[in-house]
Amino acid sequence: MNRNQEANNIVWAVKSPPLISSKDKIWPEANWFRDWEVKAFRSESLNPNQKLGLYFEKTLHEWIEREPKLVLLAHNLKVSSKRRTLGEFDLIVRNENSIEHWEIAVKFFLGIRNRKNIGHWIGPNPRDTLERKLDSLENRQIRLGDNPDAKRILEQKDIKIDSRRIIFKGRLFHPYKMFKTSRFEFPKDINLSHEKGWWLRWEELDSHKELKNSFFKLLDKREWLAQLKTIDTEEMISFDELKDRCASIFTSHVAIINSERNELSRGFVVSKDWEAQASSICPEIAADAAYDRDPG
Repeated sequence: MNRNQEANNIVWAVKSPPLISSKDKIWPEANWFRDWEVKAFRSESLNPNQKLGLYFEKTLHEWIEREPKLVLLAHNLKVSSKRRTLGEFDLIVRNENSIEHWEIAVKFFLGIRNRKNIGHWIGPNPRDTLERKLDSLENRQIRLGDNPDAKRILEQKDIKIDSRRIIFKGRLFHPYKMFKTSRFEFPKDINLSHEKGWWLRWEELDSHKELKNSFFKLLDKREWLAQLKTIDTEEMISFDELKDRCASIFTSHVAIINSERNELSRGFVVSKDWEAQASSICPEIAADAAYDRDPG
């Protein structure tokens, strides 16, 4: 990953639209993110070999350290009781005169079958679903401060939390045919302006003629965040190369590259095994005959 992409990732971590739009104050609205001034900068402390969630968290650390209105008071603060870990505070931040508990996440989900059903959004790792992540964020992670053991630890550190926020970024990937025609379906409370991509099955690649004359780039994890710009020619692959390289891979994250060597769109090419696992983990998907195959 080039250093410009790293700087763009820091901007994306803050300025990209949130996945959730909700009246609940724990979910910051899109304007909250847009109102921050964030300049692209490079950082020596970002580790490209970190897991994506940790990398995303570190990009926010880097931004907070440079934002004069914010002070990072604690991060990954563990709460334990009788040798059992109950959880940890992702970030505790002073935002001007208020102390805030932030839970943060970056996730990517593919919509399958009835996409208005929150249970039908599945991660590249099918064990990861939008429904499970929202339940964890809302009903466990952001409520950690209510636990008596957590309150005791905060008191010891002379921290009194005034408010809570969930910083939830990422993309939703719609079936390729729907993406092409902008026919997007998604559950309530999803931000209308969420970042969007596409997905399709490996065996369907040949059925889309417009792809056969396109160029592509296979994305590594640190390229899953900000949009790519000015890709090196040697990183671009043809349609035939794409088919060969994705043939035996569980899921492949791919960008379509235009003639100016910039990213046109991005998506996932998935295997039959991925879809089978998604159906086994979420049985309602397999049972939903009306959406047995995506129309279009």
